Amino acid sequence: MFKKKLAVAVLSIAMAGNTFAAGLKDSFIYSPHIGYHMYDEERSAKSGSTYYGLKNNLTGGLTLEKVFTNFGIGVMFGYGKTSLEGPDVIRDSYDWAVFGSYYSPVNEKLFPFVSLGIGGNALNHKTLTGIYGALGVRYLIWNNLGVKLALQGLSLWKGRYDLIPTVGVDIVFGGEVDSDRDGVVDSKDICPNTPIGVKVNENGCPLDSDKDGVADYLDKCPDTPIGVKVDNNGCPLDSDKDGVPDYLDRCPDTPVGVNVDKNGCPIDSDRDGIPDYLDKCPNTPAGVKVNKEGCPLDSDKDGVADYLDKCPNTPIGVKVDNSGCPLDSDKDGVPDYLDRCPNTPKGYKVDEKGCFVEARLEIHFDVNSAEIKPEYMPEIEKFAKFLKENPNIKVEIQGHTDNTGSEEYNLKLSQRRAEAVRKVLIEKYGISPDRVIAKGYGESMPIAPNDTEEGRAKNRRVVAKIIK
Repeated sequence: MFKKKLAVAVLSIAMAGNTFAAGLKDSFIYSPHIGYHMYDEERSAKSGSTYYGLKNNLTGGLTLEKVFTNFGIGVMFGYGKTSLEGPDVIRDSYDWAVFGSYYSPVNEKLFPFVSLGIGGNALNHKTLTGIYGALGVRYLIWNNLGVKLALQGLSLWKGRYDLIPTVGVDIVFGGEVDSDRDGVVDSKDICPNTPIGVKVNENGCPLDSDKDGVADYLDKCPDTPIGVKVDNNGCPLDSDKDGVPDYLDRCPDTPVGVNVDKNGCPIDSDRDGIPDYLDKCPNTPAGVKVNKEGCPLDSDKDGVADYLDKCPNTPIGVKVDNSGCPLDSDKDGVPDYLDRCPNTPKGYKVDEKGCFVEARLEIHFDVNSAEIKPEYMPEIEKFAKFLKENPNIKVEIQGHTDNTGSEEYNLKLSQRRAEAVRKVLIEKYGISPDRVIAKGYGESMPIAPNDTEEGRAKNRRVVAKIIK
């Protein structure tokens, strides 16, 4: 088991890297240590027919090692006293090893290592030899002083495995001095005061990958193209502070604070040619013509842009609807600004001035009948109200029939229908008799074919026309 663990540890450290800091390079390390020897449980001393296990014990020792680059060679000595579990028998315990080490530095202070060699343990003048291995780490506090932690192992004869965890002090002699710990010794370091941890070139100077005169560790823009002017942070100059460096900025004089696109030009969201910061109408649809403020043109000044205006030539000052057309409050087809009769009921025919000409009263009669059905009374009431609101209007109530029956009969029937409506207007709603004339037209003025029941029903009607 010990061999497998040690092999894995060796492989892990070997794969971690092969760089080396100058702090230990070409040095000699004197390392006194203390440890705790843990004996394999199978190791025992025989007394007659009884075996007594060894007690684990504290040890003291010394390691001497010469480090070249990533590799070193050394010797280890250790001594402690142990006793048997049974009788009180004290034994001297000696540890020794000759080994080689491999180092894989984490940084200029921390040096993990693995060691492998030949070692053994001498107990009561009896020596067991085998394979020695150690896994540990050295940490340099100063250039010539550090600490060492290690787990030492002895794979002894007949499958006996001892473990000795140790802690020691490293006293380093010789080696090249690297004051700023950048991996370049002082004798070759052109920039000897480089901050610790900064990557340097072969001369010990901080790297400047983009050659802009600002070292990488200070450079906030490390990939600046060669030749581009930069500020103290190594970033390309941006004179108008729009976030696009001068060497890429197609609009280098953009006012401060204006949002720009990737080319450094003010954003024009609706692509009308007026940048957003000047555009008072930033959501104009694409393709719409705009004025210098970015707003859609409104040629007739009615508040509705030309591209939405269905009546683009409305006279200035005329009120319009959402489509840009003059208001027509009574929906008679004549706009309010031309309508001399602005309150004409919906559906009544008017002249070019918006005044009443004719109303087709939605009153229909049964065949051969002049009786007004109750459901048509609201229509007559509506017309009576209109007459009261317009006291100067006189109307002719015109009665009509379909072609069922003789012409002479239908003429009389249509007269009765007209008279019936006139009577309701006068007697029920108080319209002056001299404002209403009743006249029948028989079957002479059909508005639908008489060859269907639907058409004949439409022809049995009453119409009111103004008398000029």
